[in-house]
Amino acid sequence: MVFSGLSGLLLIAPLAFNWLRILSSREERVVLYPRWRSKVMDKHFRIEVWLPPGRTKGRCQDCHVLIANDGQDLRAMHLRQTLDSLVVTRQIAPVIVVGIHAGARMQDYGVTNHPDYLRRGGLAGNYARFVTKELLPFIYKEFKCKEGPAHTSIMGFSLGGLSAFDIGFNYPQYFGQVGVFSGSFWWRSRAYGEGYTDADRIMQSVVRASAKAPALRYWFQVGAQDESNDRDGDGIIDAIEDTRDLIAELKTKGLDDDIHLTYYEMPDGHHNQETWGRALPVFLKWAFPYNQSQN
Repeated sequence: MVFSGLSGLLLIAPLAFNWLRILSSREERVVLYPRWRSKVMDKHFRIEVWLPPGRTKGRCQDCHVLIANDGQDLRAMHLRQTLDSLVVTRQIAPVIVVGIHAGARMQDYGVTNHPDYLRRGGLAGNYARFVTKELLPFIYKEFKCKEGPAHTSIMGFSLGGLSAFDIGFNYPQYFGQVGVFSGSFWWRSRAYGEGYTDADRIMQSVVRASAKAPALRYWFQVGAQDESNDRDGDGIIDAIEDTRDLIAELKTKGLDDDIHLTYYEMPDGHHNQETWGRALPVFLKWAFPYNQSQN
């Protein structure tokens, strides 16, 4: 169909206006819970629930759920523009993103029952229970969205990525997919200079000691510029090596590259929100392809 002159402009103007309205960062369609109390953690969290286009609170029956650690960073990653663009163009199924603002992240995030050598991460187990036992049931009830592990994922960035992996690994009955952006898989039980070896990396050791790894779908992003540290001098930065080694441990438990494990390395990727924002649409298209909306 071809439009010409003023009549054409009048016909396409409403369509253009609707696109601008949908993609406008000023219309965030975020439901805020400034002081959501967790009994398990005995403290309040700020929760932001980002809705896809055309959905409102209680009217998200076709929506999947994505829990996001470090929810305070989602704006800097341009989540609104990314989510709206991918949903409107049917590149992903509708998904609501539940951003949990970090509090005492050096204690809340970590590996369940395995604080690091500085005793950080001591509340990681309680944090996992808060997410699974308190927050998720509330989200399902409040937003009337799809429930169960087939429709529920978790992601995180840096130390929040370590936490997301730990939660998914320990609670596969709640999550079907995990997204880790620049995960802190260096998390260790011994300081560098005090007899440290790679066997002291906590998450890799937990996977190694497990009888089997939950058959979730795992997505790992890492940037070649995440850091400059190379503790073994092999020319590969620690961030990449730690992530690859964790994936290798998962493979020893029977997980398959083609089905369960996706590794996304960004040659120009840094350890920051700008890089994670560029990786975000790649993850969302992997996690929530449009045909899932028919399931």
